[in-house]
Amino acid sequence: MKLKVRGGIDIVLAGAPRQVIREGQQVTTVALQGEDYPGVRPFLQVEVGDQVLAGQTVFVDRKRRELKFAAPASGVVKSIEYGHRRILAALIIDRDDQEALAFDIPKRLTRESVQALLLESGMWPAFLARPFGRIPDPHSVPNAIFVTAIDTNPMATDAGFVIGHNTETFQTGLELLRWLTDGNVFICQAPGPHLLQEESERLKCVQFSGRHPAGLAGTHIHRLAPASERRTVWHIGYQDVIAIGALYSTGKYRTERVIALAGPGVENPAHIRTQLGANLSDLLAGELLLSDAQMVSGSLLSGRKAEFLGRYHTQVLALPAARNARHPSWLSRIISEVKNKTPDPLIPTEALEKAIAIDVLPVPLLRALSVGDTETAHKLGALELVEEDMALLSYACASGVNYGALLRDVLNELEAGGK
Repeated sequence: MKLKVRGGIDIVLAGAPRQVIREGQQVTTVALQGEDYPGVRPFLQVEVGDQVLAGQTVFVDRKRRELKFAAPASGVVKSIEYGHRRILAALIIDRDDQEALAFDIPKRLTRESVQALLLESGMWPAFLARPFGRIPDPHSVPNAIFVTAIDTNPMATDAGFVIGHNTETFQTGLELLRWLTDGNVFICQAPGPHLLQEESERLKCVQFSGRHPAGLAGTHIHRLAPASERRTVWHIGYQDVIAIGALYSTGKYRTERVIALAGPGVENPAHIRTQLGANLSDLLAGELLLSDAQMVSGSLLSGRKAEFLGRYHTQVLALPAARNARHPSWLSRIISEVKNKTPDPLIPTEALEKAIAIDVLPVPLLRALSVGDTETAHKLGALELVEEDMALLSYACASGVNYGALLRDVLNELEAGGK
């Protein structure tokens, strides 16, 4: 199946990664960051000074104890940092060379055995559910699963190129996903050779073409199986599918990531091999052209200034620091928080219509989000969206408002009202 996404906006900047995978700089520390897991209340299973193995549970969700979060590397717990209201900010591990924890592989595949393996190994948080964009409840069954194997963000990782180096484990991971739903597993990719070796009754390959946001999971879900209160769908990144395949093949939690090290501040932009939660200062050592470059984990549009690689991120960008802007540019809105500033007016433009690829009226939705009108936002399709779907709208709008944050407030209220 081939689908063309109309509209959209392509953002072209210097510093796109070359089609080569090289080893990244060695990192000394890795971290699990609370910001990656909204809605999760960690119940710690380790203390500062404890020795841990890659794949070992370091905390669980206080409300859903089956939901485990694993150490991304073997080593010693260096620190456990907290933010506002004692919410976990980061659990930092000093790496060492000990072997990863090994897990028992089920001899017979069933939905229950696959669920148990993913929960025990800490791979379950790889899935995000819609509506609401949260980690799905353990033992729940989605109407469909979407594998995001395309990225149209500026300077993004080439998914097909990475999968081409992990073909067998990717196919193995897809086979395991089939057991988790009675519906379809959609592999959403860019135009070109099929990433799925052989389609079956419930494994479907869909090619999306067009400008950004053609590569977002929200765009794919809207076109193929829209989410609602009565229809839950999951999505997962292609590198996590590779990790699931490796888990089943080796019995070990795979933490390797291939990311795009890119941006105008990088001397040698390329795909580099690193790992989950990598320390960005270590990773970018000797890689920068600019001494004062801002390090961003994630995409240019929806990433964040960070010290460590985010759980769901496949890009690390080095960007010029914003300097004395009278009105914050779209770039400075990404890499810094603009405080005590009255937003400019919301002015309807053609760019806003192009910046969203689903059947939602963008201007009425943005107005509803701006005033906290939850009921209207719900009617206008807010349940189909998460923060990354709003990033291009924030870029295209002159108001300087972070619509992703406003959407999250609305989603939290709708989720609380439905419980």
